[in-house]
This record gives sequence, C-alpha cells and structure tokens, in this order.
Amino acid sequence: MSPAPAENVTPAAAQATTTTTSTPLTATALASLSTEWHALRSKKGHFSGGDHSRDVDGHGGRKHVVMQQLAEHFCPGDKTDKQQQHHAIEILDTMGPPDEIVPKIGASNVGPLQAAGAGAIVEGMPGPVLGGGDGVSEKGVGSGKPYFICYYWRGRHDYLWFEVDETPDENIRGYGWYAAGE
Repeated sequence: MSPAPAENVTPAAAQATTTTTSTPLTATALASLSTEWHALRSKKGHFSGGDHSRDVDGHGGRKHVVMQQLAEHFCPGDKTDKQQQHHAIEILDTMGPPDEIVPKIGASNVGPLQAAGAGAIVEGMPGPVLGGGDGVSEKGVGSGKPYFICYYWRGRHDYLWFEVDETPDENIRGYGWYAAGE
C-alpha cells in the first residue's frame, strides 16, 4: 500500500513519511516497472490536458503506485548498506529524463520546485549523462552541489522528487512527494 503524498512539507519531513520495501526489485521486475512507468507517463490525464483517468490521476492509481515502487527501490531504508546505494544515472536509465531538475535551496515549507522559484530549472542532466558538463548551471547539476530531480505525477501539481548529493557519483539521498493539497 502506498503512503499518502506528503502535503507541503520540507524534503526531510517528506522523506520521513515514505515507506521502504524489504527486498530490492529483481532486474526483471525493475524492467517491467520501467516499461509500465513510460506507458503511464505518456498518457494524458486531467492535469496534462486530457480527461480524468483513475490510473493516471487517482491517488493510489497505477501511475502513483508505480512511482512509489520505483522510489522505494532507489531509496531503500537501510542507507548503511553500500550495496544498496543508488545513483542518479540509475533513475534516469529507468525513468527517463526528469520533468525538472532544480538546485537544492535551503529548507522550505514547500516542495523543491516552489522553493527554487521561477526559472530555477537547471539546464542539462546530471554529470554522467552530460559527459563533461559544459554549460551546466553552477546552481546544481554538475557543480558539486546537491540538487533535485523531479518526476510529475499530476504535473507540477503533485510530483515525486529525488535528492541527489554533491559527490561525483551523484548518490541518491532520499525521495519525497510534493502534493498541492487541494
């Protein structure tokens, strides 16, 4: 069962509200979820100019559940186990390009996209994808500073974020949900 998205919380608080899976996904299960994610991501729901779809728009709908399962795979509860450490490139390989990449800007009572403000989208992708990082913003990606990669569930209205650390390996520190809270 997926937890309810955290409403207007700081990343640390949102991370604390997430659950973890007890066993990692097999390569086959991960590939299956990746395929399903891409199919669901391409469907238009209410928040992307289409008709309302339970699978795409609904809390606990298939898109929401798949996103949660992927988040739990990439952010297992036991961070002391180095074998469980995941990197941004793994998320990109599985989920594709994020909808937005934003620098980490202090603590806030809103999600990373709102905290960063208009125009804060960082150009380019994390270092391994850029292969050199020319033209990368000094605010986040490729600059040795932490940043967020965000995937829309229901547009900018509700989304899943992953926090990426400042190391060259671009380790995933955690994840959380931002929900507008109707």
